[in-house]
Amino acid sequence: MGRMVGENLSVAALISLAAFGLRAALASDHTAVSPVWPAAGIALAAALLLGLRVAPGILLPLVIGSIAGGNPWPFSLLAPLGIVVAVYIGRWLCRWRGFDPALESTRDILLLAGLGVIVPMGIAGFWTAASMLLG
Repeated sequence: MGRMVGENLSVAALISLAAFGLRAALASDHTAVSPVWPAAGIALAAALLLGLRVAPGILLPLVIGSIAGGNPWPFSLLAPLGIVVAVYIGRWLCRWRGFDPALESTRDILLLAGLGVIVPMGIAGFWTAASMLLG
């Protein structure tokens, strides 16, 4: 069991780092602003499929990426933490409404889009803005 958790964390971390690199390539300049944030989708998929045990594998690459981007330490810790919490709020909302990860119905797709993406990323956006004030 311990080996499987370690493998899941490693895979989540590596995929998140790759997504961070993709986001950086799509950014208009070398800031954290980008038209897409692939790591959030990967984090949500990992949270939905693997549960809470991959949270460190989601959080760590976000913190490392933020620090590598030259952001202040408080922001680099608070903003990624807020993103991870928002992702797990999305997971909870989807599971609360009976979301099926197989995406076999339109209902599941709409639940994923609304409760898994739009609501949590709105929360993450507000949290990140607040983190900028604190950091």
